[in-house]
Amino acid sequence: MKFIDDMDKMGGFEASILGTSVIPEVVRRVDLLFPVKIRYHCSLLRKIGQAEEYVKLEVMGEESEKLIGMLLSGKLKFSFFSSIGKRLNQATKSMDPFCRNEIRRLKEFSGKKLLSSYKKIMDIYMHYYAVGGFTFIYESYLAEALIASLKGKMDSPEDFAFSYMDSKSKNYVSYMIEYEKALAKLSKNPSEKARKSILDDFYYIKSNFLDSKMLNDSIIMKDMQHLYGKKPHLHKKLSEAQMKNQLKKLPQKDKVMLEVLALSLPLRDMRKRLNQTGQFIMFRFFDEALRRKGIEKKRAIFLRMFWNEFGDLLKNPAKLEKRLIKRRSATLYFGNGKALYLPGIAIKKRKPVKNDVLKGVIASKGSAKGAARIILGQKDFHKFRKGDILISEATRPEFLPIMKKAAAIVTEEGGITSHAAIVSRELKVPCIVGVSHITSILKNGDKVEVDANTGTIKLLKK
Repeated sequence: MKFIDDMDKMGGFEASILGTSVIPEVVRRVDLLFPVKIRYHCSLLRKIGQAEEYVKLEVMGEESEKLIGMLLSGKLKFSFFSSIGKRLNQATKSMDPFCRNEIRRLKEFSGKKLLSSYKKIMDIYMHYYAVGGFTFIYESYLAEALIASLKGKMDSPEDFAFSYMDSKSKNYVSYMIEYEKALAKLSKNPSEKARKSILDDFYYIKSNFLDSKMLNDSIIMKDMQHLYGKKPHLHKKLSEAQMKNQLKKLPQKDKVMLEVLALSLPLRDMRKRLNQTGQFIMFRFFDEALRRKGIEKKRAIFLRMFWNEFGDLLKNPAKLEKRLIKRRSATLYFGNGKALYLPGIAIKKRKPVKNDVLKGVIASKGSAKGAARIILGQKDFHKFRKGDILISEATRPEFLPIMKKAAAIVTEEGGITSHAAIVSRELKVPCIVGVSHITSILKNGDKVEVDANTGTIKLLKK
């Protein structure tokens, strides 16, 4: 196959082609909705079950600087970010009732209604996922740019940035933490009402780009075994007076970058929640179509389909199956205003700049030594032991049980507003993000020292 582009690897995640295939259309809508763009994005599935995420880093930088320029000039107001939050809240309020009620009635739908309902709800899902996707444009770039700029102006820029962001989002609680709280309450008071409340409120919690499990009593009981106790804070919290004093010394651009990142923390979390909800919906329609056609045993093959092939699944599954048997890999690409769904590998990975020292962005302070354990998805979770160093392309909500066991966390995905960064600060676990290609540099069992006070990872002699 001819290569259509060359791009930078940003991270990776566990995925099926079906679950991931919504992304090109979502990115297309992001670029239609907002004044700054993603412009180029690719999810590459070299093998079934694992996706790599690619962007053009120079483009992300250009668009991030454009955003800051608009805020500095007054062309864009900070109220813009709160408006995104309101839209995401509205999306959740409209999609939750559908998932709790209408989704249970899919068996009653005619084939025509099933297809029309699928198209309608997928349009709503992708629209609002695109609304939340706006923060993806600048999160990693601005996090690195801000910390780099602050390093010349204060002794501990990470403590200042974390303290400021915490103060701005102190009234917001991640849905993952809400789930933890509900489990903790159930463990202390195992009432039928509390159990049903969890099943109703967190129905989507096990959905991801790979698949969507229905939350049940067995999963809840297993998750309750992973509840964690509070650990001491690993980063120093600045007082309001200290933060105000530091803010006075900063140039306006630094203040703007800091404010954008602080306002984006809850938006990113809301986007994750919305995406899991959308994936839950898509897989329920998928499973109903398989049931109607009597092909549930061929589910693994049909997970290779693209989201927009749902009509083919309903009308002629045999013909679709022949096409999917040949689809062993896929390129899900957006560029030049077009969303492309291609079988095979159609982009080249840019070679990283080689460095002797592994460095990244400090996401949660602290240090730890231990055995590196490279975890690319749930299939690898059984390898992880308490006290290991979690090395991953990126973390997702389903990683939470092993993140609690980790002595430290290191990811390829960058940014102090990434999932790994947010959760590691909640868990008080040392974390470094944005370490390019670390999953291919280190090997399982390597002894490493993670210093999240300096942002460095050292390979220790055995």
